[in-house]
Amino acid sequence: MATQPDEDGRDYEVESRPNPDEPDKPTEAEILSAMDGYGGGFVKALAEAYRRGDMNNRFIIRTAFRHYWEQYSTMAIAIRAVKPGNDEEESE
Repeated sequence: MATQPDEDGRDYEVESRPNPDEPDKPTEAEILSAMDGYGGGFVKALAEAYRRGDMNNRFIIRTAFRHYWEQYSTMAIAIRAVKPGNDEEESE
């Protein structure tokens, strides 16, 4: 898991390794990266709040803004598919 330090120096873990039981599901880190890279100001702020949040606040963000989480989850899967080093890219 990757850690994201907050301004107080505390670290909150963000899942960065794929779940072996669900290898096609994007990690939290991939979703947050998509939110940072392609989202507007509000979505970027949600990603930052998620990184800083504890388990309860992360649940609130994922539940209240489920449509964003699902949108950027789908985007993270697409980004993973075209990343250099992917089998599809190597064949070109």
